Amino acid sequence: MSSSTISTSDIIRKNISAITESQREDIEARTVSDRIADTITSFSGSVTFVLVHVIWFALWILLNVGFIRVPGLSGFDPFPLVVGRQCVAATPFRHLVCK
Repeated sequence: MSSSTISTSDIIRKNISAITESQREDIEARTVSDRIADTITSFSGSVTFVLVHVIWFALWILLNVGFIRVPGLSGFDPFPLVVGRQCVAATPFRHLVCK
């Protein structure tokens, strides 16, 4: 090998630098709506979001079927809609699977 030959490690370092610079430029070029969308997307695909959903809909269902009694609040949603809420409660799991 001659001394003018570029080593593999030099090529790798150069490519990594180019990719890093490209990513930095992409991040700086994001609009406000892109940043908001990224924030919403990262939260809605998180385990925290899943836990909040599970707790929320569990309370919703327990209030409506009468396991938890709160005067003026229990039974506010008729039975068929409670079943629909259970389907909606599974939505966050789709985000985790599709990640």
